[in-house]
Formats: sequence, C-alpha cells, structure tokens
Amino acid sequence: MKSKKELMPSTKEKSYFGLNSGAYPFTNEPLSDICSEKLNFNENSLVITSSGDIQILLAGLGAKNISSVDVSQKANAWADYKWTIFKNYSKEEYNEILIINPTWNNFPIGLPVLNSSKNLFLKEKGKNHEKIYQSKIFKQVKFSELKINSMGYLGKNYDFFQKRLKEVNLNFHVGDLGNHNLIRGLEKKFSFVYLSNVLDHLKGKNNLNYDFSKKNIIQTLKPIIESLDPFGQILYNFAWNERAIPGTIKALKYFNQSLRKIEKKTKGCGKMYISEK
Repeated sequence: MKSKKELMPSTKEKSYFGLNSGAYPFTNEPLSDICSEKLNFNENSLVITSSGDIQILLAGLGAKNISSVDVSQKANAWADYKWTIFKNYSKEEYNEILIINPTWNNFPIGLPVLNSSKNLFLKEKGKNHEKIYQSKIFKQVKFSELKINSMGYLGKNYDFFQKRLKEVNLNFHVGDLGNHNLIRGLEKKFSFVYLSNVLDHLKGKNNLNYDFSKKNIIQTLKPIIESLDPFGQILYNFAWNERAIPGTIKALKYFNQSLRKIEKKTKGCGKMYISEK
C-alpha cells in the first residue's frame, strides 16, 4: 500500500479561493477528453486538488507519484475520502455511496484517511438521513453538476483503474500554486501538471481585480514551468469565454511553449488545453 500524507505550508497568497472554501463534489470539466491523449508520466505529477477526480483519472492513466495542492483544506479532505473509497470499494458500491445515496448514514467516515480529513468530516457530520453534499464541506453551486461521463473513470475501466491506484503515491499539500516557495519547496521535477481553471480566476495586485495580462500569467507560471522536466506538460481548463487564453498564449511564448486545444468529446464546463515545448 502506497503512502499518503499532508503538508501544510503557508496559504497567505493571492487566490480566488481560501483555506475554508467548500469542496466541489465532482468535476464539471470534460476531464475524460484527455484519455486519448499521449501524456507524459515519468515520475512526478502536480495537480490542483479541486474535486478529487483528476487524481483518480491520472493514476488510472499511468501517473506514479501525485502531489495534490489546494488552498482549501476541505477540498483536500474530500479528495482524500474519494480516493480511498474508489480504492476500496467496487464500482457499484462507489456509486451507491457517492452518487445514488450520498447520506451520512451511508458514508464510510471511518476509512483509513488522513487524521485531518477524518476530523474535518466528523466536525461537519450532519444527521444520518441528510446528504453529505448539504454540509458546509461542499460548495453549494448550481454549475458544479454531476457529469458522470466527464470524469473518465466510472466506465468499463473501473477495475483496471482501481488496481493502478494501489500502486500510486498521493500526497496532499495545503497552499496556493501561485506560491513560489511552495512549488520550490516540493523539490521535485514534474512531468505533468494539472492547473484546472486557475488562470481563469487570476487576480492582480492587491487581489482586487482579475488580471489576465501576459506579465501576471508569466509570474504565475514561472515556478511551475521551472519545476517541469524537459518533456513536461501542463493541462488547463479554460471556460468563462476563454478570457485567459490570449494572455496565456503570449506568456507561454516567453517560455518557448505553445498551447494546444484538446478535442472536446464529452459534456463539461469549458475546454481542455495542453502546453508543452
């Protein structure tokens, strides 16, 4: 059984989200679109924790060591439980626990997760008949709808993905990927990075207004790109009228990288892109 741990560096960085932001129950991004892509999984992958779906998908596709970072401790706790449930339960049981009947009475809160994850869930535990997604752990947003097909791991490949998970190291970190010290402190070279829609929510000076300028995106991407191995890739999700794409293309040219759109095959918010040399 591979290791799993959580590190908690400073989270005092500019961010659209915060330490106590709610977790997304499931992704609303078309993640399964990447399943037909040739992805570089040498040793280490770096991901935004988000809804906890990308970790399962990447592990199934061949990732070996995953560093999962999020400013929200609730997101990390939820991803920890989702990962552990997927690893220990059948597809039918997973669906029953998290999709068909996601009540506290049916939720396996005693699973071997991190103490920080278990304590958070115990603190927010509601009445037995209540759905877990109604608790303060989760974001109550309409656009975070459940899109089974977009996850990429609840199809015929479930058993195969489950075997892969048992061979993967997953570590959680509480922090902002815009924090240069956090990235450098990981002391790793990454072959694959998942940024979700971080650039779509990029704030400028004093964290007041959105700033999708080349300069601001260069500043954000610099420590991440510096942590890539020579053939490293970055996966993005761009939505919100793709407002961050023009600045991203200009910023990537500064790093001698280009942005490539992945063909959209499944429903989901926005489109997936990959940057590489």
